[in-house]
Amino acid sequence: MSGLIGNRYQIEEVLGKGGMGMVYRAKDTRLSRDVALKVIHTNSDQKDDSAAMLHREAQAIAQLHHPNIVTIYDYSGPNEKPIYIAMELIEGMTLTQIMQKTKTLPDTVIMSVLYAVSSALAHAHEHMMVHRDIKPSNIMIERTGRVLLMDFGIAKSLAQGSAHTQMRGTPNFMAPEQIFEQPIGPYTDIFALGTLIYTCAAGKPPFLAASTIETMQKIAEVRFTPLKEAFPNASSALDRLSRQCLRKETNVRPVALQINQACRRFLQQKKILNPTHHLALYLADILGVPSSEVAPPSSADVISELDDDRTVKAYDTAGLAGMDEEDSMVGPSAESVPAHLRLSVKDIQEKKKKEEEEKLNKPEENSGSYLSFFIVIFVILALLGGGFYLFKNPSILGLKDPAAAKAPQSAPKTIELAPDEEKVTIKVIPNGMLMVDGMEKGFVKGQMDIGLAPGWHKVEIRRRGREPMKQEIRITKGQDPMTIVFDTTRR
Repeated sequence: MSGLIGNRYQIEEVLGKGGMGMVYRAKDTRLSRDVALKVIHTNSDQKDDSAAMLHREAQAIAQLHHPNIVTIYDYSGPNEKPIYIAMELIEGMTLTQIMQKTKTLPDTVIMSVLYAVSSALAHAHEHMMVHRDIKPSNIMIERTGRVLLMDFGIAKSLAQGSAHTQMRGTPNFMAPEQIFEQPIGPYTDIFALGTLIYTCAAGKPPFLAASTIETMQKIAEVRFTPLKEAFPNASSALDRLSRQCLRKETNVRPVALQINQACRRFLQQKKILNPTHHLALYLADILGVPSSEVAPPSSADVISELDDDRTVKAYDTAGLAGMDEEDSMVGPSAESVPAHLRLSVKDIQEKKKKEEEEKLNKPEENSGSYLSFFIVIFVILALLGGGFYLFKNPSILGLKDPAAAKAPQSAPKTIELAPDEEKVTIKVIPNGMLMVDGMEKGFVKGQMDIGLAPGWHKVEIRRRGREPMKQEIRITKGQDPMTIVFDTTRR
């Protein structure tokens, strides 16, 4: 492929290829940076399907801002030729590539990877997005140790998706509800996580069979040999966690945040307080790179004891995230988990339909109370009118004009960006104290513009009487202005 793609990207080398298209290493000639460029085959018989998947992937990733989810830079749009998306270039190895060298992974490496992936999925599920294709080839470990969840090509939005579910995904990593083409939900990704755990620990999937049909039959029946029975040397913690994720009943599988907390406790018990650095050292050993050449650990990646207990409490009132007890990771009660983490596409659509019907029927049921309603409104308007008249004529009551005593308001602050900063707009509903990288930036009522240097930043909104809302964002040089919304009324 010659020339510039999209009048911007210069192809340098092929990174991967598949039935739908190619992934290239390319140079962004406008911003002088390397990118991963995914391009659809123009002569593919499935071009329309491929274009739809790429469009869905671009939309899905654009809604998510998380350090363990690959960042999208640019999208051509569905009508351009060729159709492409430009993403951050990751220098590292997928779990599939690593296991081709090692066959299996140590339990601390599996838990470190799972710690990051479950955090990414918790973020996606909070935004009502289901990945649907969790597998080793879609998880990459960067040379710095950062774990990236990739390929949202068949991701499904619970807010907009159809209740009818086509069978999509990789057969060995499908969930029973995908086999039966039943409504999917966040619990579908959790089943795939159980398969991922088993595969990394055993070197092969739990439902592996001689043919795809037999594999799907085993998944439909959830028929497999527990990890500890098949491989006695496997970690007991991994065995329990995999069995708890691989439950046929969707409503008793743990949620992503619980899995994240289970991994956190396990790593703390193993004295691994920086899983990112732990993975960087492991990958360096695989690649034959001296440990002295590995970047020093970052304090930003250290597991926090404080966040552990406080985060679990919001989802897990029974202390279910521990790994010491046999049934410590059982599914939480309905009251302790946000509704959309348990509901499927069909459930959510039926709920919305019922709410709309109730709104339509409500006026008929309350028609007899219209007179009382209008009387109350009339009284309120009369009181407001009288109060407004007194406000405009305070001398009637011998009072001073309130406007005379009102303190002058300062003009809105204008943001001045440093040469190396990018503009970020923080919107808070209704208000809260803004913290960036542990430092107070001011009280936000509505929105505030700030400037941030390129790199990862931890943004937090604190409001009295509520749990802090946190989000990690990545700033890149020359990016478009970013807007982050925090709705404190939802917690």
